[in-house]
Amino acid sequence: MRKRALSVLLCAALALSLAACGGGQTGSNSTEPPAESTSSGQQTTEPESTQPEETEPAETKSTETESEETQPAETEPEETQPAETQPAETAPAVEDGVFTTTYEDGVLTITGGGELTYDKMKECHAIEDIQALEQVEVVVGEGVTSIVGAFGGCASITSIKLPKSLTKIGKWTFQDCSGLTSIEIPESVTEIGEQAFERCASLTSVNIPQGITVLNTRVFFNCTSLDTVTIPDTVTEIFDGAFLDSGIKSITIPDSVTAIGEEAFHGCDNLTSVTIPGSVKEIYSNAFSYCENLARVEFGEGTETVPRYGFHHCTALTEIIFPNSLQTIEESAFEACTSLTEIIFPDSLRRIEGGAFRSCNSLTSVTVPKNTIVAERAFNDDVTINQ
Repeated sequence: MRKRALSVLLCAALALSLAACGGGQTGSNSTEPPAESTSSGQQTTEPESTQPEETEPAETKSTETESEETQPAETEPEETQPAETQPAETAPAVEDGVFTTTYEDGVLTITGGGELTYDKMKECHAIEDIQALEQVEVVVGEGVTSIVGAFGGCASITSIKLPKSLTKIGKWTFQDCSGLTSIEIPESVTEIGEQAFERCASLTSVNIPQGITVLNTRVFFNCTSLDTVTIPDTVTEIFDGAFLDSGIKSITIPDSVTAIGEEAFHGCDNLTSVTIPGSVKEIYSNAFSYCENLARVEFGEGTETVPRYGFHHCTALTEIIFPNSLQTIEESAFEACTSLTEIIFPDSLRRIEGGAFRSCNSLTSVTVPKNTIVAERAFNDDVTINQ
């Protein structure tokens, strides 16, 4: 019985040990035995070792921040934009209607834009500055497009430099600038107004730019020191009194001129010779009267009329060359030309009006074409008229 009981107990213990062994084998299906379970523990740490891969987005973030840091480089063109707008920064210096002055070493510089007038000169104290000086050179800055009456009566100005932006010199601009000796008018100027240089007694020469179409009324009146003037072939008319009582010694009138106004060269005592081209169809009264040293006059082919009092009292006149196109010598055209001794009239001449050669005291005889009508007292009573 004991033996039997022992065997039963042994069998039960064996069954229990086998059962225990069977449970261990099922665990080995998922993982290895406990000795290897520690390695499975290491495997669980392997995901932690992959965490740096999770930090890779962080690394991409750093690259993103780097790209953000490079964004200012994208704004660099914006930083260069001010360089592109630099011309706009200079605009206030030539703002229309706003003028400033600076004075240094005898030179007064006027800067601004648009039209410069006498009132604008007073506003920027330029008139006050000029009048306070015995002598001053003036520079007008670029941006000024028109000058009207701005320097009238500024006797202390000796020279003036005008900008290339200038297109107009208006009425009275340099009137009575008695100290002005020279001026360079830029080619951009297309208009010179009436009396612009009137009584500039010290002005010796002046250039008239291409583009000027008329020499305006009294533009150089009483410029007594004015020696020479070059008239461009764009000028079509010389208006009344343009060179009245001026000091010019010679003048070349281009073929573009079609009219010479009243008293245009009246009283030019230094003028000794003049040629009037045939393009001139109208010469108004007293155009060359009282030019007391004018010795020679030549009319180009195409001239038809010598106007009344045209050469009145040219006391030094000794030679007149008439064209074959001449039709009429009007009243008193050559009256009191006391040095005239001989005249040759063309066959085309149709009429000599009263007083045309009256008081030409050196003239003793003339030959007149057969078909020419000679008015009463066209010559002195003692002149022999051969016809």
